[in-house]
Amino acid sequence: MRSIICLLVYLAAAEAWAGNPAGLLVYKVWEPGLEPYIGRILVTPAHVRMDEGQDHGDFTLFDRELGVIRNVSVEDQSVLVMRAAGGLPEPAKKLELSEKTEMDPAAPRVAGKHPQQLWLYTNGELCRKLVTVQGVMTDAVAGLAEFRRALAKIQFPTMPAESSLCEQSEFLYASDRSLGFGLPLRDSYAGKNQVLVDFDQQYEAAPELFQVPASYREISMPGSSSE
Repeated sequence: MRSIICLLVYLAAAEAWAGNPAGLLVYKVWEPGLEPYIGRILVTPAHVRMDEGQDHGDFTLFDRELGVIRNVSVEDQSVLVMRAAGGLPEPAKKLELSEKTEMDPAAPRVAGKHPQQLWLYTNGELCRKLVTVQGVMTDAVAGLAEFRRALAKIQFPTMPAESSLCEQSEFLYASDRSLGFGLPLRDSYAGKNQVLVDFDQQYEAAPELFQVPASYREISMPGSSSE
């Protein structure tokens, strides 16, 4: 399963949800060497689900209360279960984070809001370029930020020692910083690009989308805690 965000590991989580409609974000994604694909994100008060727009394919599910991530493989009928064992240590080299924003009054509004361009830097190096809009799909953005913070703790042991400062900031120590500027409409990082093509604050998602079949075999990721 290809990840929505540029992940270093394949992950996911489960359990049922019943309640309010989900927030829906749909991105078209381009990655080097791959055909363009759809990245769908569904956010409820209890879960964040990521998939490729298919209800019955592989998916990633994050339990927001427990902080558990499960990666669900339909073909293998298996679930990789992960939970961060602790926090992040201090980076080996100090990371100086900075950003530049620029509003374009001539750009088309999104949900009545003006988008802004955003450039994210680490120690003076440009790491990520985005177009964002503030005050739109705020609940979904908050859920996605929680997922990124949990993922950062889990994937820390898999981060290569030679990782760049941009990789350290974007995937570990400041994994959610772009979301502090609002909903990403465009997101470009290391040759990967994604563009928001649809969103819905009141998407009627079936409760089954937030469940893992009980018959699936659970596997704990080495180095993480599933307790």
